[in-house]
Amino acid sequence: MSGSHRQLIAGAFSDVVIDAVRIVHKDAQVEATKDMLLSLSFFETDIPTKDIAVALDEPKGSLVATFHNLIQRGAPTRASIFLEQYLKSTWGGVEQHCDATGTLSYRATDATKEFVRDLFDALCIVDPRVGTEPIQRWAQTNELGSGLEKRFVVGFVKQHKNPCLVQVLELQRSLTNILNYAYDSGEHIEDLHSRRPFDRFGRQCVDFSIELPRDREGQKKGLVIEIDGSQHLNPVQEHLDGRRDDVLGLVKNVNWSVLRLKSGDIANWGSRLDEHNAFFQDRYLKQLRANYESPLYDNPAGLRALSIALTPLAVARIQRVLVELLLNGTLSLNTPVWRIGIIERDVDCALAACRDFESTLGDLLALAELEDAPPRIELTIFDTKDFRCQQTAQQGKQPIENADQYKGDVVIDVSVLQRWGLSDPIRAKATTAVTIRSAHSKSSRRHFLSAKPITYPPLATTHADRTDVDLPRIAVLRNLMQSIFRKSNFREGQLPVISMALGRNSIVGLLPTGGGKSITYQICTLLQPGHTIVVDPIKSLMEDQDEGLKRNWIDATVFVNSNLNQYERAWAQEQILKGNVLLSFVSPERFMIDRFRSDMRQMQRAEKFFSYCVIDEAHCVSEWGHDFRTAYLRLGDNARKYCTTWTGDSVPLFGLTATASFDVLTDVRRELEIPKDHVVESLSIQRPELCFGIHGVSERSTNRESVARAKLLELNALLASLPVLLTKHRACNSNWPSYSEQDLYERDEKGKYLNGILIFCPHASGKLGVEAIASGIDPRFGSVGTFRGEPSDGEQKKKSEISKMSGRNQRLFLNNDTNILVATKAFGMGIDKPNVRATIHMGFPSSIESFVQEAGRAGRDRNPAYCAILYNNETDFDEEIISWFHQQNFQGADNDTRILHGLIERVKASYANGTTGNEVRQILLPFNGDDGKVSKSDTFKAIHRLCILGLLDDYVVNNNEKAVTAYSSKRLGEYYVKRFKDYLSLYLSPRRVESLMKTTENERLDLAAKLVKYVYDNVALKRGRAIKEMRAICDGGLTDPDGLAKALQLHFTSKYYQPMMVDTEDGRTFGLSVLEKYMELTDGSTDLLEHVRGSCSRILADNPRNGAILVLRAYSVFLLETRSESGRLAYRSEKLFNGALEDLESGLEEYHNLGTDPMSVLAIFKTDVLSHAHYLTPVLDDLAANQNLKKQTRWIRSFNHRYHTEHVNN
Repeated sequence: MSGSHRQLIAGAFSDVVIDAVRIVHKDAQVEATKDMLLSLSFFETDIPTKDIAVALDEPKGSLVATFHNLIQRGAPTRASIFLEQYLKSTWGGVEQHCDATGTLSYRATDATKEFVRDLFDALCIVDPRVGTEPIQRWAQTNELGSGLEKRFVVGFVKQHKNPCLVQVLELQRSLTNILNYAYDSGEHIEDLHSRRPFDRFGRQCVDFSIELPRDREGQKKGLVIEIDGSQHLNPVQEHLDGRRDDVLGLVKNVNWSVLRLKSGDIANWGSRLDEHNAFFQDRYLKQLRANYESPLYDNPAGLRALSIALTPLAVARIQRVLVELLLNGTLSLNTPVWRIGIIERDVDCALAACRDFESTLGDLLALAELEDAPPRIELTIFDTKDFRCQQTAQQGKQPIENADQYKGDVVIDVSVLQRWGLSDPIRAKATTAVTIRSAHSKSSRRHFLSAKPITYPPLATTHADRTDVDLPRIAVLRNLMQSIFRKSNFREGQLPVISMALGRNSIVGLLPTGGGKSITYQICTLLQPGHTIVVDPIKSLMEDQDEGLKRNWIDATVFVNSNLNQYERAWAQEQILKGNVLLSFVSPERFMIDRFRSDMRQMQRAEKFFSYCVIDEAHCVSEWGHDFRTAYLRLGDNARKYCTTWTGDSVPLFGLTATASFDVLTDVRRELEIPKDHVVESLSIQRPELCFGIHGVSERSTNRESVARAKLLELNALLASLPVLLTKHRACNSNWPSYSEQDLYERDEKGKYLNGILIFCPHASGKLGVEAIASGIDPRFGSVGTFRGEPSDGEQKKKSEISKMSGRNQRLFLNNDTNILVATKAFGMGIDKPNVRATIHMGFPSSIESFVQEAGRAGRDRNPAYCAILYNNETDFDEEIISWFHQQNFQGADNDTRILHGLIERVKASYANGTTGNEVRQILLPFNGDDGKVSKSDTFKAIHRLCILGLLDDYVVNNNEKAVTAYSSKRLGEYYVKRFKDYLSLYLSPRRVESLMKTTENERLDLAAKLVKYVYDNVALKRGRAIKEMRAICDGGLTDPDGLAKALQLHFTSKYYQPMMVDTEDGRTFGLSVLEKYMELTDGSTDLLEHVRGSCSRILADNPRNGAILVLRAYSVFLLETRSESGRLAYRSEKLFNGALEDLESGLEEYHNLGTDPMSVLAIFKTDVLSHAHYLTPVLDDLAANQNLKKQTRWIRSFNHRYHTEHVNN
């Protein structure tokens, strides 16, 4: 078979293959299996390259493009559920398994060493029915360039006594082809980056080459063999050979060997070949010979293994070809019947391929509610006697000898065992004939199509009196999810998020930790014809999400961050630009870099368009954006501007987070400009497998070293007692395993740890830092690694080393090579490690939401896990640590105002020479200010605030110059005042906005000072309140360990939360009626008071100045945390009670600020409380006396002020 051919990429495998290899062998063999499957995902066809004929701007064209991308999502990727069931019913010995997390898999019931050996051997493809006859054919078709080349091939086969070597020998492969793949695959970026483009070397081809399917340490990837005839003595040819030597040198750099044989030295060809004997002794080539001499299909067990291993690959190839025929117009979705004949040269595949194709195509049409049914495939199958068997006899296959008479629309001649050029295809009388053969080498790259996005109808429709759920389409989506991700069903909250996003709506999804957030955007990406860019807050999350997709056999992904060197970053951005990937992972700061923006604009010109911009861990927009990552606050605008869609409208923004507070969620929605009704919340955080505990660390000293020592002692004690704590929790579910110390900390027979422990430290360094804590853990508990986030400013020289160490330790932990990871909270966002048995916080987190999110990384396998906080309850030490972080980001209003004023003067100076209103000026602003004394984060906050006020239009970051290039247009003062008012209106009620604006002047310096004051008054107060609520949880957990989980649950799911939010207009207003309503509703009921406390805790974290909520929280604590003992006041937790006293006094102060007499509020409070707890009379009497004193003091101050104003000034 000669003539032009074209390489395509598609491959699939059965779960049985990887699972069986993993059971019997170690990781190295699993990786080898993956390499073999990757190699087999490349195949050759004779389909010519044509323009796309299908209309990509119409729904059916978009659907075909989506199907095209879906098939290529991984090389290889998982076989569909349909195909797994087909193999199960056809060959037997396979069972479907579903674990506690709802993950499906298919496993061999007989995963013996012999079966696994046969599976692996089956991947070493060779066709025993092909002898040395291809040599003669190559000579006749001039594929052998000279008699010398024929002489070499004959001698080569003879010397090795191995006729199957003919099947791996590739003729006339171009050197450019070898180098392009070495670079494009990402394997040799640094080696080749500076030598591109390779086509400058011309279409120079080598006489022969052999490529091995996998890399082995110490082994060459491939061998190039050149036969230099007498023409190479010509001076002109010698010049060309010089250039050729240059290219061959590059080939050697990418782990290939080069053998050059001279025509005048034929006698020594054999000894020259012997120099490469190690290459020819590779296990792969040896196995080819074994398969050639003893075909696997000669015995039933071998045929079964061959079919389970290779049938999914053949199915993927046929389906990829069918999609290609749809794209080039050979087949049409408007044709009701396709008459297709398939010649099976080896493994059974035709029926499975066509029925699975019909099923998937039908699912996509149904999901998009396109009315047409998929074309029915009228299939005729031809097979060979060697593979004819009882298992497939009922399919009515015809002998291959009849194939040349077939007259259908398309005939496909398919072989997995044969490589291209080894036999002639059968040319039937069909309209179109296609040949499919395995490839000798990997030489092409996948390209993904962009088309007009598909607006899928909603999966549920809400009416005034009911909600209609589209069960058939949900079943279709579930089937696709099972095939792609092997998840048996949707988790709570996933369907509404997916449904809204598939309708191309921007959305914020609030799903609990471990709730499957990532799958929501991943499945939406795969069901749209375009690219998705995912914005992650930290590098480790980008890399883990990328790796997680690859673990799901979706490898069309790339990440771009500073852990990559300059060449790797350029390569990664090139993959996005060329449409070689479906998903990319970046930071929000990447959008601020001019080169990245330029690449995004270039994508539009290349007709590569975006489907979604995903903001993963979207709470960072609010929690980090206002503190130290201001690029988050520009993200919505940047995504809409640079992520271009096919239709030209705004890219849908897809925000995802876990357990964010209402205010954070609102802030995210506001910053990203997402409508309120596009927020989907899954409120339940119930994780019955998680057990919570607060461990008091009694250390009165505030000396950091003393506290660290005490906490380290408690940590080791906790690690020793974990088996008991977990086994005790087993009382909740007898199906859970019990644990001894040996069970918890042991390795399996492959040396992998069975469980993991995650320890969170407040600092990267210092006595409570990751290194100090890690070094103090008793070695008997296993192997300890450390992980930390970005290095501090003082550690920039060690930045690369720290990042590499953290990345390595993360991989070791995720792969169960270490079992304890001591980390800062930078670790864990989005990390999916199922067997984490405990999370231990060395101090309490900054909010209840943060704790639940971080603790939720445990127990994802649905087995019991313990979530602990080591709490120094004797001092304020833990709280001071948390507050310190806040203070580092907010150095003081005066400091921030000074920096802002300095930048405003720089902007004003740029207008000095007569800038007009339409002229945009560039202003260079150093990271550390003109004097080098300003922190980078303070500069960026100031720049963002200037953008809020409209003094700056936009800015880009130049990390090389350590400066920001800002863009500014001169405007009138009223414009800046309006910008400030619009900004306040996003956060405050109209009354408060008007109150603030009354005292605001047009002067830009005054606006800047007011903006800074507003930020400090609100952000600082909210952060402080969140810390107070978290500490209250710790105090409560010490006195009532059994009630800890309930308290956490009620913080998120209290029955009064939504009504209180309505009554207070999302926490922004209050009055006496709110107070009276909930006092009357609870009527002293302990259960209802717990609900009130949970609601108030959550609302106050966002609205710390709501007087009614402050008083109601105090009300609930007064009744819950006190009791009467022998007629005297006793506390369940005196700390919580004292905190409630503070809340009550603060609430009364807020009522006074509202214009309501605090004494009238206190009277209502006192009457209701004493009706349930008369023993609190002395406390409330003292409080009333204090309030009276405050009232008198206020009157005196007011009188003095009036007197001074009316008499002294006059």
